[in-house]
Amino acid sequence: MEKTVITGETTVLPAKKKRQPPFLLRYRSSTCFIISVVALACFVDVFLYGLVVPVLPFALRKRVNIAAGHVQYWISVLLGVYGAGIVVGSPIAGWLADQLPSRRVPFLVALITLMGTTLLLCLSRNIYLFVLGRIMQGFTAAIVWTVGLALLSDTVGQAQVGKAMGYVSMAIPLASLCAPVLGGLLFDRGGYYAVFAIAFATIGLDIFLRVVMIEKSAAAEWSEAQAEVLKATPRLVEEQSRPMSSVMDEYLSTGEVRADSPRSARIEKEDTSEPLRRIPPMLLLLKSPRLLAALWGTTMEQTLTVAFDAILPLFVKETFGWSATKAGLIFLPYMFPFILLSPFIGSLSDKWGSRALAAAGFISGCPLLICLRFVTHDSGAQIALLCILLLLNGISGALTLPSLMAEVSRVVETKEAEDPRFVSKTGAYAQAYGLLVSFQGLGCMLGPLIAGALKEGYGWGTMATVLGVVCGVSSVPVLLFTDQKPCGAMKAFMRYEVYDGTNY
Repeated sequence: MEKTVITGETTVLPAKKKRQPPFLLRYRSSTCFIISVVALACFVDVFLYGLVVPVLPFALRKRVNIAAGHVQYWISVLLGVYGAGIVVGSPIAGWLADQLPSRRVPFLVALITLMGTTLLLCLSRNIYLFVLGRIMQGFTAAIVWTVGLALLSDTVGQAQVGKAMGYVSMAIPLASLCAPVLGGLLFDRGGYYAVFAIAFATIGLDIFLRVVMIEKSAAAEWSEAQAEVLKATPRLVEEQSRPMSSVMDEYLSTGEVRADSPRSARIEKEDTSEPLRRIPPMLLLLKSPRLLAALWGTTMEQTLTVAFDAILPLFVKETFGWSATKAGLIFLPYMFPFILLSPFIGSLSDKWGSRALAAAGFISGCPLLICLRFVTHDSGAQIALLCILLLLNGISGALTLPSLMAEVSRVVETKEAEDPRFVSKTGAYAQAYGLLVSFQGLGCMLGPLIAGALKEGYGWGTMATVLGVVCGVSSVPVLLFTDQKPCGAMKAFMRYEVYDGTNY
């Protein structure tokens, strides 16, 4: 039998008899297909959230017998507990996902559970069952997002993670736009159960595609080259800064794989040292100023985005006398830049890093949000001004969200390369994205509360000014910590350790 020769630079792989691969393995494990499946899962989650929004007033009034004066209160509760489920569930989901050898199990279980919680909401005639269903829906959404984003990082590698996050970012505004409109249309034409019929159909499609999808690591069992690489050097592929598909393409063309990651030598050296202190990676991540800056930025961006959901429909109704249909269409200029620009912005963040893009989004968003205070009365010019400001604010948000989502993955990659406490087979990507999704859930809770309270207590103009100031202030931690070392005074104040001159 031929021997596998391993050197410090290359791994030469022998030929072996192939096992029979699954049907269409190449396509089912392709990077494009995996990105599509994860993006669809995130789309379905946001879609289900928005689909029931126009149905809730009817369901609470007719099916649960809530008094008319208490309907608004219970709608706020049902929206709030969904965000609470995300906040609580995301770190748990991240930790569990990193303990499992595959992302397949938690991802699939989350989708099946989502089917069950949707069925509970469909059949409930008790307010407490509605609350339980929304909490569980938030918890399963946390698993879908956390595991899905970690799966993307596993698949594409650091070189293209920004572009991948851009495609996922497209799913959020797209679902936010079409779900309430479709939900209201189905309810008017087909009734209560017609709304949930489309919900079950989308979840069923999502589950089917998740079963069809084969992860890169699972595909290695069926690929001669991948299996030999994993058998010969268990951590070689994991240590590459490139995705596994790129590593295997190199072997198929040259017959060898370059171990070009600077982490390799450090791991071999560290493996012979005394055992390292076992600290949960999530706690280590929370000590990173770079990650905290990314979490702060995504929380504030989510807060600003969801704030519009709470205030815009009522504002245009009161100011312009618009109907519910027109009020829904006002979100088009705001969401359109997210849909159109997110993949492009993600690709730019892969080349330039996250700091310039995210900071530009927050800095430009500050005056644009403040300018909303000048929309005060009903006229064609005022409607045009509102639409233009919303479009420009959408561009600012599109600069921020994909780049900061990709930054989370880069923080973990830097940690793994420099900090020996992160050297493990399980890694920490799911835990990092668990923190991200948890903070986004916090933004979902804060946005409507802050914007609604400011508008109700102090007026539209004051609300716009406060949101603009918050947006501008949010650029400060992004400028200080994202993709760079903190300044000397700040570093001394915060007492963060810097390994090899690298801030993580």
